[in-house]
Amino acid sequence: MGRFFVFFVLLLLLQFAAAKELTVVFNFPSGSHEDVVSKTSFPDDANAFSAFTAVAAANSLDLNLSYFGESWGWFVNGVNGVNNNYPTAWWHFWVNGTASEVGISGVVPVNNDVVELGFESSPLDANAIVFERAINW
Repeated sequence: MGRFFVFFVLLLLLQFAAAKELTVVFNFPSGSHEDVVSKTSFPDDANAFSAFTAVAAANSLDLNLSYFGESWGWFVNGVNGVNNNYPTAWWHFWVNGTASEVGISGVVPVNNDVVELGFESSPLDANAIVFERAINW
């Protein structure tokens, strides 16, 4: 019994040791929905897609996603009824305040990263403002 308990405690500690803390942000356009900022722990191998879907579920956000296979991964069409409106505005993906060159399923953030989906007309317009708000959360 004692050995089993020690083994269980060690296993539990290893799970927590292999975790990372991420700040996940959903930045909605003004007047549509309150922004969501969540600092949450995830497994080390979790990609940004996993982080966004977990935080969306925890905050009752409806994600409208399309899957384009392994090569392209997941595409965000909309969040809570705020849908892409090309070419004027769409959902952008940032990592630590910088527009990502890879989609949400292709990025595996590291401990203390900030991943964000923001609805903007240009990914450069909101970078500084949104990142500052997220890191000061």
